[in-house]
Amino acid sequence: MTRTGQYGCVIAALSLCLALVVFSTGGAHTTARADARTGDEGPLHLRLEDVEAALEPLGAAARRYALTGSASDRQRFVHLLSRLKETSAVVDRGVADTQGSERLQLLDAAHHMLRRIDDLGREILAGPAPHGRRTAGPQVSALVRLGDKTLAVLGQLRAAPAAQPANDKRTTVGPGATASVVPEGVAVLLAAIVCALGMALVSATRQLDLARRR
Repeated sequence: MTRTGQYGCVIAALSLCLALVVFSTGGAHTTARADARTGDEGPLHLRLEDVEAALEPLGAAARRYALTGSASDRQRFVHLLSRLKETSAVVDRGVADTQGSERLQLLDAAHHMLRRIDDLGREILAGPAPHGRRTAGPQVSALVRLGDKTLAVLGQLRAAPAAQPANDKRTTVGPGATASVVPEGVAVLLAAIVCALGMALVSATRQLDLARRR
């Protein structure tokens, strides 16, 4: 094999390595850390069932605490209120991810109701401890009524068909997620530069060979 052929093989190998690096680093899609949120999460209605399960016993717990004022009833009410706040995060996220539809209106309504329930619960806990009341206070009654309305809305949400997104697996990169992307245009430009350098190297090699022969 001539020297020119050897240089050509080296250039071809370099070009192949560059192409492999470019396409393994990025491409048309964005790669993110494993904590990026994707469409692989469970169906929304299954997570809404967790919200319902946390909300259903809350009204009865509030009534019992309002009537007895015991420490154990207060502790149970606090626990249920905290659990509801944790599970209702799915509704907050759903409002941000869902775009205009009846489903969005239901999610928005549930979002505001759950926040109001949390506010009422905190107001009940912040007030004086009840002792020997025969009836629950107005805040407890409001919490119970709002809880029933919220359960009805959550039931409608589970029955409502979910809007199909254009891309079944949409990736949302969080603030702390790092992504690595090499645009296709940059990849083509790098390949062209390597080819140009290779051609220049081959041409220079030929010129040196001719000069030596003379």
